[in-house]
Amino acid sequence: MELLTAPSPASPPVEAPPLRNRYVYVEPGRKPVPFDPRDASSVPHGHAVYTARVLAAAERAGAPGGLTVYVTWDRASLPSYGRDVVAVLFGEEWSRAPAYADRVLATFKWHGAALPRPAGGLTYGGWLDLVRWCRIQSRRLPERARRRLRGGDPAVYALPVGYGKLDDLPIKPLTDRAYDLYFSGSVDNRTYPFWKPERWLQTPKGIARREMAAAAEGLARRRPDLAVELDLMAAYAPNLEASGKGTPRPSYSEEMMDTRVCLVPRGTTLETARLYEGLRSGCVVVTDVLPDRWYLGGVPALQLRRWRDLPRVVEPVLDDPARLQALQDAGLRWWTERASEAPVGLYVARTLLALR
Repeated sequence: MELLTAPSPASPPVEAPPLRNRYVYVEPGRKPVPFDPRDASSVPHGHAVYTARVLAAAERAGAPGGLTVYVTWDRASLPSYGRDVVAVLFGEEWSRAPAYADRVLATFKWHGAALPRPAGGLTYGGWLDLVRWCRIQSRRLPERARRRLRGGDPAVYALPVGYGKLDDLPIKPLTDRAYDLYFSGSVDNRTYPFWKPERWLQTPKGIARREMAAAAEGLARRRPDLAVELDLMAAYAPNLEASGKGTPRPSYSEEMMDTRVCLVPRGTTLETARLYEGLRSGCVVVTDVLPDRWYLGGVPALQLRRWRDLPRVVEPVLDDPARLQALQDAGLRWWTERASEAPVGLYVARTLLALR
């Protein structure tokens, strides 16, 4: 005889513990928006998703409570200041401390507060980088002098740029990927008017990306067996899923997951989100020489001083499936252990605990 048992009562939903800190998104000219870093959909801007997840990981790692954390694009001001305020600054690519850095407990920012020395060598782009580096350093000197008179350099800590609007997709095996080499993005930030020096002298970003495109196109002509996909846009497009060619195509996330070797030419600075998006997607990354940052140690990327060397560097890798697989494994391991949300959140938590 079959025994009948009463159904178990449904377990009540487990409520997430309350946040120990307050999180606010700040964009210049707009009203500040509170958000929950544990809920990516509550973050107003796609580029803030990675940072929000880092902050959620910092809470789980035991970051001190009672703080107001501003995730901001504003280098000039914050809604409030004090030893209970932490700033996370986006977008500022010249490695400058924000104006309020000595009025808050800590500032975490993209690209840090120390401008790395140019690494381009004796190339035209390298010389342009050196001129720009000297110009930016000259602008930083009065600012640093004022801060030293007020008590020294503020607490500013570098964080990885992380990924932008990258979907959470399962890692696809390299053998199932469609593209051998892939790049989708702008050649330059914008089209410069004729009176701008950048129009005639070019920019380090534009030089690197044109050289990268020329090398990849030359490789595609010489090796028709390789699937080389270049989606070049004339200027920066915040929606990477919209092709500059005006043709429908899979999402940027799907194309990254369909790529064996991801080309990561420099942007305005040497460190770009594409580096992390490629490694997180299981691509083998080829990039410009990277700056010296605490989180970039041991990154298993193929680094180039000149993009014309691309065929010499990448062909042996594409022709060696075992090495290609080893580089993918190393990249995924590096992402998980060094740059993903959990280890970076632990770094944030430990830094704040030390400051408090």
